[in-house]
Amino acid sequence: MTPDDTYYVSTCSHVHESDEIDACGRARAAWLREAWARGARVKVAVDLFWQTFCETSWIEAQRVREVSAEFGDAVALREYPVDDRAVLLRHQIPRAIYVNGRQIDWGYEAPREGIREAISRALEAQE
Repeated sequence: MTPDDTYYVSTCSHVHESDEIDACGRARAAWLREAWARGARVKVAVDLFWQTFCETSWIEAQRVREVSAEFGDAVALREYPVDDRAVLLRHQIPRAIYVNGRQIDWGYEAPREGIREAISRALEAQE
């Protein structure tokens, strides 16, 4: 995991949002490094931004959930339902999938195999 990845995960994707979040992120990053040194392995973070009123987004969200579940505890799935205006205004992302902070996109519903491959690559990169 690179320092940028560690910081992204430690702030739960709220990078540079406030001094308080940055301070908590630094403390959490230190904790993550200590846990790693003790043998714990950080999960792959999958961030899913989706909307119920878009059929494509709805289908894609279901696929992300199913594929993420295949990896069990190795994947931490975080969902951001942008139908909630506060979520949309905070993140300014109407629809997207991120795997360890890197966007994956096909221009249509994400294929299960593509999601699976992105998660697998992220897991391999941690070894």
